Amino acid sequence: MSSDSESIRMIHLLLGSEVSNYLESSERLHLSTYLQKTQSNNLLDDKELEIIQRIFLKYKKYLS
Repeated sequence: MSSDSESIRMIHLLLGSEVSNYLESSERLHLSTYLQKTQSNNLLDDKELEIIQRIFLKYKKYLS
């Protein structure tokens, strides 16, 4: 995954666009958890990072 700031920007784009209407509830939860953990300087485990990467890949094409 790229830098934290890039990931945070992507999450805000996903949640702030019409793409958010298509996110599954679990995907929305993972994105929100990522934001909360980065704001409190907690680290994500490898599984969480993998899930976030899959969400980015799945929806990135809608943001371009």
